[in-house]
Amino acid sequence: FFNSLWKDMKSFFLLFALFAVICPIAINAQSAQNVYQWALVFNLTPGPNGAASGPADSGTMTTVMGSGAPTYTYSEISGDSAYYSSVIEPNLLKGTYTEYGNITFSDGNMVSFSSINDNGSFMGFAGETQYGAVHYEIIGGTGIFENVYGAMVDIFTRTGVQIQLNLMGKCWQDN
Repeated sequence: FFNSLWKDMKSFFLLFALFAVICPIAINAQSAQNVYQWALVFNLTPGPNGAASGPADSGTMTTVMGSGAPTYTYSEISGDSAYYSSVIEPNLLKGTYTEYGNITFSDGNMVSFSSINDNGSFMGFAGETQYGAVHYEIIGGTGIFENVYGAMVDIFTRTGVQIQLNLMGKCWQDN
């Protein structure tokens, strides 16, 4: 009985030691990724053939929860600007669209994105302002964003030709 128990205990300790060595390696492998995240407010100008482009200044966004509705503020701060450029292809029968393009964060450092199918939608009007939303897949990039993958989402408003895009994104890059 004791020989069998000792043999089982040796097997258990051998497995435990192997797990103790492998587990930290797996955890370290997970942390061997770069993670990039942003929240930006772009002011876009429509262009020809469904194009839209424009800058977003460096800024901070704050949401404060209280006893009533949350309050939201956006404040520009000193720093460089990012630049958004995309092409929109409408599906008039469905009232949706496909969008693809890129965001340039600095010289040579850009992420590329594409909406997933034709999920962009104009949802309605708030007075004179049209609003809607899109979610995107981040499909790569250049410079420090080479080989990134991830997701973005935006909520947009359009009053006349003025388009404001509130965009959040997060991507990963394996080392």
